Amino acid sequence: MKEPSKRDWKDENGDDEFLPDSPVFKSYTIDVEFTYIGAKETGRKNVGDFVNYIINGGMFSIYDTYTGIGRTNVRYSSFKDDNIRLREDKDKVEFAIEFKVNDPITQIILIKP
Repeated sequence: MKEPSKRDWKDENGDDEFLPDSPVFKSYTIDVEFTYIGAKETGRKNVGDFVNYIINGGMFSIYDTYTGIGRTNVRYSSFKDDNIRLREDKDKVEFAIEFKVNDPITQIILIKP
């Protein structure tokens, strides 16, 4: 929850706090892990294209099918540099992106056609 708005009057004890009728919540960040598996020597370009798409996408919604939790008003925050790149006959790139969730309350649901 967000801290309530308050005034600290110099000539009075304590704080004069404003408490809203309904609680309000702070935005938060989440780390989402991704794995790319593709043909050899394709990981760098395809992961880069994906990250650029996310960066330039503005606000969007996300949904996690495992937890059933979805959020709207989400944006890119940062790319985690501690990625793991494994190469054998295919490229396997594991990486994480930090997203900022600006609407921590609204839940979205997945509607399958």
